Amino acid sequence: MTKEITKKKKALETLRDQGLLTPAMEEELRHLLQVEEDLKKEEKNDLDDKSREAESILALIRRQDLFTSKVCKYRGCNGVFASNYADVAFCSNRCRRLKLEEQGIIWDHKKPPAQRWGWRGIPEDFESVPLVVPAEALKAAAHHPVIQQFLAETLIELVADDRTVDASAPSH
Repeated sequence: MTKEITKKKKALETLRDQGLLTPAMEEELRHLLQVEEDLKKEEKNDLDDKSREAESILALIRRQDLFTSKVCKYRGCNGVFASNYADVAFCSNRCRRLKLEEQGIIWDHKKPPAQRWGWRGIPEDFESVPLVVPAEALKAAAHHPVIQQFLAETLIELVADDRTVDASAPSH
């Protein structure tokens, strides 16, 4: 939250504690408290995503047999990535969001789970989120022998399947 919003929230909380809030001020305070809660959830989600990405690299190094190499299905990307789920088709939230937009569906991965789709009822905790090693993470870890082997095997599979890959796919 910005300093101005934080100051306003504190002032409204002080007035509330003194019993001096008008109904309009109460509504504004509720709104500011909700914004603050949403921002905290967004920060936690961002940290969770970063942690999951790091865990994905470590899991790939430990158990590359659990991962499948993939080529992003979003046209114009074609980035190579790895996932432990067979049905993951897109390398990043950006590509997922763009594909959903093409289908007329608005999805904002930066919002808390209950607000991503614009309606309530989506669970707050996702117990089985797939591990995805994005293209840029694979490139960053390419010096590791296990990652090198995984990438070599991926290229062999892609060539055998006669699929083309954009090795310079944009990072997301």
